[in-house]
Amino acid sequence: MAEKDWLAFLHQTLTPHRVEHSLGVAETAASLAEFYEEDPERARLAGITHDLAREMRPADMLAEALMRKLPMERVERQAPILLHGPIEASRLAEEGLHDPDVLQAVRLHTTGAPGMGKLAQIIFVADAIEPSRDYPGIDELREVSRQGLRTAVAACLKAQLAYMVETGQLIHPRSVATYNSFI
Repeated sequence: MAEKDWLAFLHQTLTPHRVEHSLGVAETAASLAEFYEEDPERARLAGITHDLAREMRPADMLAEALMRKLPMERVERQAPILLHGPIEASRLAEEGLHDPDVLQAVRLHTTGAPGMGKLAQIIFVADAIEPSRDYPGIDELREVSRQGLRTAVAACLKAQLAYMVETGQLIHPRSVATYNSFI
């Protein structure tokens, strides 16, 4: 499917707010990809598609993950929103997208993973810093995003983990492992 087809699907599938976010991730990812010598078109595609399953109801996410036989940990059963990346990566592969780096970037954009590839790191950072994001420390994260990709991933994870602890949210063990592997 060409990028314009993904864009049409994005507009048909998501609310305007989520479309704005996804387009922001796509453009931020393309810019970071150029900076870090990665293919900006692949980064743009991963950014456009990363949240296509994000607005599913939690019960539907659980049902689809089970139907697709996706691995689930206890935390994903308790917080099914964490399944939207793996669900979408599975759907994209089923629809004919076979770029392993794009699929990994979509699959891991929420939790990250130790050893994730460069494109996955770019999408992880772009998701955290895209232009519509507005939270304490965002300007510092945007600056760090150009100081080294591993440094940027660690900084984004640190901010994400601190927020989750502060608000009493479940933390995926993979996020902790990712943080530990990137510091």
